This record gives sequence, C-alpha cells and structure tokens, in this order.
Amino acid sequence: MASEQIRYEFRKADIKDAQIFFESYQGYTNSFLRLEEFVASFETKLKDNQLDFFIVETFDTKKTIGCIALRYYSEIFENDLIAEIAHFYIAPKFRKLQAADILYDFIETSCMKAEAAKLTVACGINSTLNQRFYTRRKFTYIKKMFSKLL
Repeated sequence: MASEQIRYEFRKADIKDAQIFFESYQGYTNSFLRLEEFVASFETKLKDNQLDFFIVETFDTKKTIGCIALRYYSEIFENDLIAEIAHFYIAPKFRKLQAADILYDFIETSCMKAEAAKLTVACGINSTLNQRFYTRRKFTYIKKMFSKLL
C-alpha cells in the first residue's frame, strides 16, 4: 500500500503568525530577543512593501509547518529587481516529506510573479546541507560575505 503524499498550501503571513517566525528565528540564532520585542518588530516588517512573509500549512489539517521571508531590492548600480530568501524554515518532522522542495518551488514562482531577475540566498559556511540544497537548484557561489557586530 503506497503512502499518501502530504499536500501543502501557502498563504501570506499576518501578525498571528509571529510565533512560528519567532521560534524558527531563535532556532538558528543565539538571540535573547523577547517574544514581545519580536512581535513588535514583525508587525512593522509586515507593512514593508520590500518584504513578503508566507506560511506553509498542511492542506487538510491547516497545521503550520514552515515559513518564508523574501526581501526585494535592487543593487546600487543596477535596475533589476533581486529577490533574497531572507528566512526559510521547515519544522523538523516535515523536512524529509518534500516540504522544502515544494516550498522552494513556491518561492521561485512568487519571485517570478514579482518580476525579480535574480534570486539569492545566504548560507552559513558550514551549512553543507543547505549549500547542497541550493546547488541542486542551480544556484552558483558568488562571493564571501564578512560581517562584524558593532
């Protein structure tokens, strides 16, 4: 008997979705940001027309299983719109159920609808799993980025 594939659907995020973004953000940073501070910031970011926030849910049960944040911008000397995957999260129990692949396809489609000419993403230097995920999707390595806390 073949197992039934889970179906997913996407929707624009709103303020009630702050919790999933907060949990996923805290999962990969060492941030000590309080939930109340995060929610206030998230509410402001939802109004920014250069950012899109999406939720991915199971089709039947409407269980939230992931979230995405996309940032749109243009380089200083270019006119083309660039889309950046600023945040991409899938709940651990759904990571082997094609959720990331389906979510990525949604991201790419959303970026094309926004008429972005390029899609970028930053991965940690030791994130070989993430690097392989994007390399399989024909992303190319462009440059190193250095960062300093001020």
